[in-house]
Amino acid sequence: MRTELIAALFVAAMFITSACMVYGGGHEAPSLDATTIEGTATVDYTMPSWTHPYPSAVVAVTVDHYRSDEVTVLMTGRSRPPNSDPASVQGLVDHLGAELENIGSSATVTAIGESALGSYLSEGNGTLVIASEMNVTESIMLENWVKGGGLLVVIGPECVPFIAQGGSLEIGLGKFTYDGVATEGSLAHSLGLRTVCPVRGLSVDDVLSRSGVVLGHISADGGLTTMATFPLGNGRVLAMGGPIEHPFLASMEDVYAWDLARLLETGAPWVSGPIYHERLNVPARGLEGSLNFEIGTKDVRVSIFSLDDSHSLFKGLTIVP
Repeated sequence: MRTELIAALFVAAMFITSACMVYGGGHEAPSLDATTIEGTATVDYTMPSWTHPYPSAVVAVTVDHYRSDEVTVLMTGRSRPPNSDPASVQGLVDHLGAELENIGSSATVTAIGESALGSYLSEGNGTLVIASEMNVTESIMLENWVKGGGLLVVIGPECVPFIAQGGSLEIGLGKFTYDGVATEGSLAHSLGLRTVCPVRGLSVDDVLSRSGVVLGHISADGGLTTMATFPLGNGRVLAMGGPIEHPFLASMEDVYAWDLARLLETGAPWVSGPIYHERLNVPARGLEGSLNFEIGTKDVRVSIFSLDDSHSLFKGLTIVP
């Protein structure tokens, strides 16, 4: 109830104007500009014309802070569930690098072997993706690294002991059943998240009880989600259901990469307050609009991006109080 009230107050404070004003012209990229006057932020945006209408999204995420790290993916060579197959992990490296480049991110993606994990963690903060089983010693290292400010992305949370049953950040899992119906107005629908059917999802109750935020799609019975983010010390854990495997376009590396690139660039893993989100239908002639909202004491990361495969449009900015 408290979470719903906060979200309702935040949405009530935001107003969209001129959302249906179209324009012509030949703009090739979105634009996003923000001004802040006496605690009120105004964000003006445009989406370019195209040969046909296309879906887009605008999102404003209240964050502890925003940073665009280099992304490192751990390669262990382990296979069989809960591990993602090594070929799928390599596919994630390739797809994620391409997706980040497509949306104009400066972040790059590299892979490291398990023997390099300790050295990587000792270098300080970053974004690390793991989709393979870790031992207890590695898990302790990872937990301490996150508490120090790292962002750990886990595909198949049972791979890492401190997130699995009996761990300090225990998140229950279950067989995920998706009914194929997008929930209108949900964050996952507005952001066009494509990981819709991992074999195992995360317990929604456990997410909420650990001060986490549900980011992904919800199972047919409402008990599980495809992804969520959790605060841990000065860092974050972005947990995604898994492992990476068939079916294509539902739980393979391409959809994980599409989602992860956009979640990272929107600042969603670092959410620390309400999220405003809206799905937009951009006419062929283009679209312009604006958001007005009150700024508190925390940064707000605002992004607008297309959701189709015809073109990868993305623009983001961070508003600092």
